[in-house]
Amino acid sequence: MPNPTVVTDVEDRFRTLNDAERRLAGSLLADAWEELLAPRNVPDLEDRLGRDVVSVGLVRRVVAAMVIRVLRNPEAIRQWQVDDASFTRDSMVSSGLLYASADEIALLSGPTTAAFTIRPGWRR
Repeated sequence: MPNPTVVTDVEDRFRTLNDAERRLAGSLLADAWEELLAPRNVPDLEDRLGRDVVSVGLVRRVVAAMVIRVLRNPEAIRQWQVDDASFTRDSMVSSGLLYASADEIALLSGPTTAAFTIRPGWRR
């Protein structure tokens, strides 16, 4: 299943992008989709979409949010100061990294049915 999120989904949630930002957003969308499908995130996301367990709208919202975090701060600037004024960005935005937050993963993964998880072979 291809990524259901397109550049216009990002623009609808953020702002109109210039040509360079549109190209970057296209690449970031592909990267975000691949990141979501990674084993540590939601590897069965395509199956969940196919079974209508997760809505396409929710997936678009999460993927667009991942991309917008990067577009808001592509240089990963955390803090800056000019004369007497200073500004500090929120750590969620300041990293400049493409990632899905724990809350976003939980939205796409759905509720857990077990009280705990047993992982055979794990030792300390």
